[in-house]
Amino acid sequence: MLRLVLSLFRISILLVWLLIGLLWLIVSQSGKYSSLHKVSIKIFARGVLAISGVKLSVRGMISDLDKPVILVSNHISWLDIFLIHATCAGFFVAKSEIKAWPLIGILVKKAGTIFIDRASRKSLQAAIVEIKEVLQKSGIVVFFPEGTTSDGRKILPFHSGLFSIFIRNKKCQIVPVVIRYTQYSRFCKAPAFIGNMTFLTSVLSILRARDLEAEVFFLEKVTSQEAIEFPDSLSRKIVANKVRNAMQEHLQSTNC
Repeated sequence: MLRLVLSLFRISILLVWLLIGLLWLIVSQSGKYSSLHKVSIKIFARGVLAISGVKLSVRGMISDLDKPVILVSNHISWLDIFLIHATCAGFFVAKSEIKAWPLIGILVKKAGTIFIDRASRKSLQAAIVEIKEVLQKSGIVVFFPEGTTSDGRKILPFHSGLFSIFIRNKKCQIVPVVIRYTQYSRFCKAPAFIGNMTFLTSVLSILRARDLEAEVFFLEKVTSQEAIEFPDSLSRKIVANKVRNAMQEHLQSTNC
């Protein structure tokens, strides 16, 4: 009973923090590419993690990379966005359904998220144009090519469509990112947002998990010079498979 009361109390604090973040993004006059915006996003994301009781552990560095950079990450939970935001200020590409999520949808939209409807070719083309602009002005774009969430045990097959941006931009580089949640130093699926789970159920699952740690691994970069000279449709699949294989190998080594 006591644990339930404490969880509900922390949910209240989390909701207040989310509202504060949303209000700041609404009233702030700083542009989405400004240093103030990037610092604010980092602070806000770290606050979400602290309230959720999640310890962040980062392996590898991206600060010394030449931009533009595309971060390609596996996807387990809604927390993933805050993990990466707490590490570096980037712009996410997300499925359009997220816009309908209570509070979170408005929040990520105000943070500059690029939404995409994978069933619409027109939406994909519009997203590619916006991504190119972000890469030029900000330098960092993040997307989850699995297209859905998993329990974190393996890397799901990739949708390769957005990799065409990497193929066509000779200055661009990809940094594979592997997210792994642990509890008492062992694999933990409590944060996994899968199946018919609701957002509230997911939040409660995370808050009830003790000693929860999120490990974020930045792997070795892939440069556009490594893209094989085939037609775009084939090249992007080859690059997508190369990135996925690197992520899968790393995940298997950490789970051993």
